[in-house]
Amino acid sequence: MRIPAFVVLILCFEFSAAFAKASPCAEKTKQGEDQIDANNYTKAVTVLEEAVTACGKDKNETSARPYVALGKAYFELQRYREAIKQFEFALTKEANLPLAFMDLGASYMQLGDFEKSVEWSRKALNVSDKRMAMKVNYNIGLALFKAAAAKNDESDHSSEPYFAKSKELDPSFGGNYFYLGVLKEVSYKDAAAAKALYQQGCDRKYPQACQYLQTIDQRMGGAQAAAPVSAGPKKELSAENKQLLKDIQAGYARKGMETKDTAPVIANLENACSQMAQDQCKTMLSNVVNSLK
Repeated sequence: MRIPAFVVLILCFEFSAAFAKASPCAEKTKQGEDQIDANNYTKAVTVLEEAVTACGKDKNETSARPYVALGKAYFELQRYREAIKQFEFALTKEANLPLAFMDLGASYMQLGDFEKSVEWSRKALNVSDKRMAMKVNYNIGLALFKAAAAKNDESDHSSEPYFAKSKELDPSFGGNYFYLGVLKEVSYKDAAAAKALYQQGCDRKYPQACQYLQTIDQRMGGAQAAAPVSAGPKKELSAENKQLLKDIQAGYARKGMETKDTAPVIANLENACSQMAQDQCKTMLSNVVNSLK
């Protein structure tokens, strides 16, 4: 997956407005949903495009279901703008459909428009379904986290309450512990709290939490070692250490992490290196590189 999280759409078929009657619209929609369940998204698009055409010809049909299903299929094929059009059209059928709000938020996040992602996802915050509410909070947290990472703003921890609420709603999901751990490490410089959260995420089988847990001592140890001389001028990193930082980024990428998500950690390492002897920096970075192999 392209991001260390489950920015997945919840394809729920329990809409408030059922199909008006057995019809080509209903039949084709069910066939398309079956293709989605089987992960045959290209076939699903073909069938569901036929479904929405049939539904559009039926003046008695008011269900948002075929449009959400088609949007889901487009999303899975990374056709996010087309997915957005379907989710928006679904809202013309059911104006207050939390599922469509959430799916729009997820689609905009994939396009890198984090402001719109948060705007749409927040419309679904009052959803009564606990599982969906957990995912809505998580997706808002993720969008805010990625927005801060894109700006390389280590002081921005606006995502924290959303990850915390998502964790409260479903303590079994490790992703919330992972991102809360990153915030403790990067924003608060609290190694002990970060390590505890990474451990909890790892215990819940979230791979990135396990990876960060393995390397936190090298990252935070280097930063703490640099602290006593932080008032002095920053040192230019050697070419060798700059390459090691690139190797660390490549190591994270091999493990499925995006640059946007690992940028704060890389920045923390670079800052630590700029305040210590370059041979000490080399040792610290080499340890991180080795841990990612």
